[in-house]
Amino acid sequence: MRTEDHKESSHDATSTWEEMKKEMRNDHKESSHHASWVARDKMKDLRQTEIIRDYVKTFSSLLRDIKDMSDEDKFFNFVSILKP
Repeated sequence: MRTEDHKESSHDATSTWEEMKKEMRNDHKESSHHASWVARDKMKDLRQTEIIRDYVKTFSSLLRDIKDMSDEDKFFNFVSILKP
């Protein structure tokens, strides 16, 4: 993919294995950061509507993409969305 991208742009192709690893790490960090923002955005709209098990499953799935949330914030978000 990088080779095709560079053919279409004015950038030089990655020339060493070290440069390639660095680019891959940066791409992973960016996609991980993006996934975290998407998960946080979805969590804002999450509501327990029916079965608690479905809510727990969805909440847990969103947390997998949020690596830097404290335990206290996880608990707060979980409890604040529950039905009374």
